[in-house]
Amino acid sequence: MSDKTRVLLVAANPDPGTYGHLDLNREFRDIQQVFQSANQRDRFELLFPREAATTRDLRAALLQDEPHIVHISGHGTGPDGLVLDDGSGSAKLVRAAALARLFSLFKDQVKCLVLNACYSAEQAEFICQHIDFVIGMDAPIGDRSAREFARGFYEAVFNGRDYEFAHQYGRDCILSEVGRKDVNVPIPYRRLRATTTPQLGVYTWAAPPANEAFTVLLNWTPHYNQQTRNIASQTVWHELLLPELRQVKTQLQKMPGLECIEVKAKASLTVMLALGYTFPEVGAYQLQVEQSSGNQTVHWRSHEPPSDAAFQVVEEKTTPDAELIIAFGITGDARPDIEKFVEDSARSFSLVYCEPIGGTGPTAIASNADATALAADARAKLSQYTKQYRAQRSHLILYAPQGFALFLGQKLNALGEIVAYERKGDGGYQVGVVLQTH
Repeated sequence: MSDKTRVLLVAANPDPGTYGHLDLNREFRDIQQVFQSANQRDRFELLFPREAATTRDLRAALLQDEPHIVHISGHGTGPDGLVLDDGSGSAKLVRAAALARLFSLFKDQVKCLVLNACYSAEQAEFICQHIDFVIGMDAPIGDRSAREFARGFYEAVFNGRDYEFAHQYGRDCILSEVGRKDVNVPIPYRRLRATTTPQLGVYTWAAPPANEAFTVLLNWTPHYNQQTRNIASQTVWHELLLPELRQVKTQLQKMPGLECIEVKAKASLTVMLALGYTFPEVGAYQLQVEQSSGNQTVHWRSHEPPSDAAFQVVEEKTTPDAELIIAFGITGDARPDIEKFVEDSARSFSLVYCEPIGGTGPTAIASNADATALAADARAKLSQYTKQYRAQRSHLILYAPQGFALFLGQKLNALGEIVAYERKGDGGYQVGVVLQTH
């Protein structure tokens, strides 16, 4: 065998009268086309497609071809299993447990499995106990959407991107070419390795380190660019990223003895805020996050007892019948940019601007205890001014470390709708996430 990454394509479309016809040949032609045009195709070997596949064909291909990536296209039926061929053109249902047993034999060989079939999430969830990265569909997916996802996924893989990036890229292809209907269907399932403290990687501004063995990794770099300050649109956030974040939460909750989640991130502040909101302190979630401090990296823990650090309101501008912006400047003075944003906005805003009592700058948060104290006080300020201004919706701007955004997100409950903003390259602000904290 060569040292190339081998990709096995498997198709089954028996009994189209019962399950409907799928144009799987066109899907495979699309994959072959992006393979031929890819700039790193020499690193891969595209194996001859196995069509009208039976369970015997699949077992033989795994054993003889020794693939690293397996792509199965066809029909899925949810709990009843995937639809394969019985050898005579009729359908044979293969349940999740049987597929999981088969792939467990090849767990050291197969690194990625794509189940491009309706309702294949149940099979994916079983198989990810053995295979590092599995993609399944948690709802019906249209024929065209399945083809667009496959084309995009392999276009990214054959051009050297990792599976996380390729998954996001494939979903973006559905969004741009087909529309929103099927965009939240392809969901990744990752193998959870035995660990007391799972590691959750979240990357938007830079690619994740190649040498890190994350328990779960969210590589959202296709949707963010730190240099240009481009961020995911609200459509991408709500249709792609938020469902994946919720699925990660569900996956981590299944880990026995889960006490603390270690977060490693290089991510936008609004993503960190949303991540904290997904793992709230009211749910007893404890988070540990890597935070840069000067020339070293320290660990902040959400359950660290707080210091006496607090915010002071350094500016308050009230405009009648206006919506509320509350901003927290920690690492520097954000007032000039925020005031210009308010002035240039077509909407009317009242502004409350807060800074730590000791002042802003790189050392404004001197310790983990300061971080938890300031997050708690920021939540108190949000509650105070939301009530004072009778705001059904609050607009939030942070100029702060990512760990602070994470801890504040954990505390955002019963505050109404919060629109959180990300800074743009020109100094203005754009909506990053909208959180419903009712």
